Amino acid sequence: GRTKEQMYSGHADWSYIKAVKEAVSVPVLGNGDIVEPEDAKQMLDETGCDAVMIGRGAQGNPWIFDRIHHYLATGEVLPAPTDIERLDMLLKHFDLLCQYKGESMAVKEIRTHAGWYMKGLPESAYWRNRVNTIHTVTSFHNELESYRKILSEGESD
Repeated sequence: GRTKEQMYSGHADWSYIKAVKEAVSVPVLGNGDIVEPEDAKQMLDETGCDAVMIGRGAQGNPWIFDRIHHYLATGEVLPAPTDIERLDMLLKHFDLLCQYKGESMAVKEIRTHAGWYMKGLPESAYWRNRVNTIHTVTSFHNELESYRKILSEGESD
């Protein structure tokens, strides 16, 4: 749904996907600007594509797949994850990165992912900066636990 010149900027033009779907007899996958379950349904309805692909909409948001599946099956939108659930998933993501790539690489890689998971959370800029300075697994766990406590206190207000 984007031109080569657009790359990752601007909005996807789903009319291109629709035109391709109307022109070919093979399955067509639609992609572009799918960040909520309703977006996936709208793309399917507007373009007639056979399936949707999720790209950047999944960054820091692994729940999107279950939420889309549930919405398409039932018409019910599952709630977005809570702030605490987002941090818990970030920690799980980090621990899996440590297992898969080793601690040194995981500590470096998680910085990018942390930004996506924390986007929009209270005081997230401060905490992203904190995470971007960590060099050890223990430091990462400690920073996330501190942030988790602050978020938990905010949820009980």
